[in-house]
Amino acid sequence: MNKRTLFAVGAGAAALAITLVIVSLVGGGSDPASTPAVSEIAGLAQDGAFLGSPDAPHILVEYADIQCPYCAQYATDILPALVDRYVRTGKLRLEFRGLAFIGPDSESALKIIEASAAQDKLWNVVEALYAQQGKENGDWVRGAINGLGDSVFGLDLTAARASTESKTVASAITENSGLAREDGIPGTPAFTIRPTGGTATKLEVQALDVASFEAAIDSALAE
Repeated sequence: MNKRTLFAVGAGAAALAITLVIVSLVGGGSDPASTPAVSEIAGLAQDGAFLGSPDAPHILVEYADIQCPYCAQYATDILPALVDRYVRTGKLRLEFRGLAFIGPDSESALKIIEASAAQDKLWNVVEALYAQQGKENGDWVRGAINGLGDSVFGLDLTAARASTESKTVASAITENSGLAREDGIPGTPAFTIRPTGGTATKLEVQALDVASFEAAIDSALAE
């Protein structure tokens, strides 16, 4: 199949289009006080940017900007089904690679996301921020980050804040950006999937819905 542009990112990156890419064997709420009532990732192992068993034979990578409305739509409408079908069954491990296409709020969010990886709480923070997503570059991220201290997933917010300007966080952000360039990622959301320790191949996803993702993943896993 030929590559196909599927979705477009928001105002800060209006010129960008998104090609969903899956490699190898492969909206957000507007209420700033809201957080997910039931976490879709509860009970799953986290290790930095990874979610799920390290013994999973394949890794699904998500490239995302926390302000991107389509990223929030994926997180809300599609990810829970993928977690249940592929992650909890040990077929896939997920990896989050954050980018900051849209603007200053994206950068602030990305720093706290990467800082939370040291506590193995990255996926909880991503989930909470998507649930509070507001207007692009509307200064919603600051309030959302403040609210993380009241959430129930055990993040030490003081420690995370203290490391947002660290070399470790800066290196992670730079590395994600470089990997996005290597993978030919023009915008968000975009996905790659690979066999653990293996070589990447690309697969087109036709639409931003569960059925399209499952069809693409199942086809790739069968190769």
